[in-house]
Amino acid sequence: MSFRFAALAALVLTGFSLHAQETTAGVYGIVEDASGAIIPGATIILENVGTNRHYTATSSEAGAFALTLLPVGEYIATAETVGFKKAVVTGVTLHVNDNRRIVFSLNVGEVAETITVEATAVVVNTASGETSAHMSAKQIINTPTQGRYVMPLALLMPGVVSDTPNDRRNNRAAVNGVRPTHNAWLLDGGYNIDTGGNWGAPLAPNVEGVAEFRALRGNYSAEFGTGGGSQFNVITKSGSNEFHGSLYYYLRNDKLNARNFFNSNRQAFKGNEFGFSLGGPVRIPGLYDGRNKTFFFILEGWNKERTQQVFQSIVPTAALRAGDFSALGKTIKDPDTGVAFPNAQVPSARFDPNALGYQSMYDLPNFVSSTANNYTTTAPFIDDRRDQSYRVDHNFTDKHSLMVRHYREKRDSERSLSRPASRSCAGRTRRRPTTRSSSSRPSSART
Repeated sequence: MSFRFAALAALVLTGFSLHAQETTAGVYGIVEDASGAIIPGATIILENVGTNRHYTATSSEAGAFALTLLPVGEYIATAETVGFKKAVVTGVTLHVNDNRRIVFSLNVGEVAETITVEATAVVVNTASGETSAHMSAKQIINTPTQGRYVMPLALLMPGVVSDTPNDRRNNRAAVNGVRPTHNAWLLDGGYNIDTGGNWGAPLAPNVEGVAEFRALRGNYSAEFGTGGGSQFNVITKSGSNEFHGSLYYYLRNDKLNARNFFNSNRQAFKGNEFGFSLGGPVRIPGLYDGRNKTFFFILEGWNKERTQQVFQSIVPTAALRAGDFSALGKTIKDPDTGVAFPNAQVPSARFDPNALGYQSMYDLPNFVSSTANNYTTTAPFIDDRRDQSYRVDHNFTDKHSLMVRHYREKRDSERSLSRPASRSCAGRTRRRPTTRSSSSRPSSART
């Protein structure tokens, strides 16, 4: 039994790290009047619809403004100044690594008057030259994936191939011709990389707990490092002022599957994946009301699979066991005399007793395939997985916040080692429980 555990990172409440930019977004733009003239000194406010947190900025002498380190989510943006009507832009959705441009056009009038417009979807990214692909939580949930993992979704991007395309945890994705070992996988801004061999991500997040996923293919900013290939950024779900959750169950069964073309029969398989998630404000009746301040999100998931693994091999035929090697089309010589055996037939008197004992350990052929294999067998395989994700977000002020997230994945698998070539291993089993966990540092403070 082997266990791997990553301790909770030290909590830093002040200062900020460039790593925080990997989990957030930004907004920039200008404020102008109806004629296109710039308006300095205007107040810009972004309100997070889910948490009611506000972020403020003031337009410069050039009418420009910028807000950075914004948590992903939906926002309402407003701009106001004396002598002009307030401008409100609704439906501003920020995804991870977004840098959204907003142009406020203020009309002359009283501040009490408001002009509201709906934000339009960003078709072309004009803020940077990076190339990327993004998937929202709804797209991730509704996209069929084998095993319901996030990693295989990278194969939907242009320029991405894999040498293990059928692997449910596939993270060996080669992007734009760069080797898979040169990619960087991030989970809430922390590197989720197998540092021992740099072969992908040790943790495969459950899609029920993923808020969004972005894959940066090229021309990304200097805040990203480690990988020279692609940056795969996974953001987990968080709570908001409204309670939300899910209760799910997915069934996979061999009765619904097609037979593998290279197998003689349909492989037995039974898969059951179920669990629940819940997020919202932290509320303790009579003691604490965390609305607008403290939020939680939890995920508990189980995946239980019962299947049979198919093994194929080459075993000695009945003719070979009798010493008849004529089917090989080769000359078989007596090692003592160097003279060839007639018709490539070795007399039974020349059989070594040790060889006969070893030969008896092999089964007879029971299968014919185009790959020269002549023996096949199946072995029961049990694969159980449990996913646990706990996240807490707390807003101290509009400029300081804290996020703590713990993710744990435990797998317990058991397989019979009945080897197709030898009965000597029949009945033996191997048990491999593994636990992988990750704890992330808090979100950084805004200054």
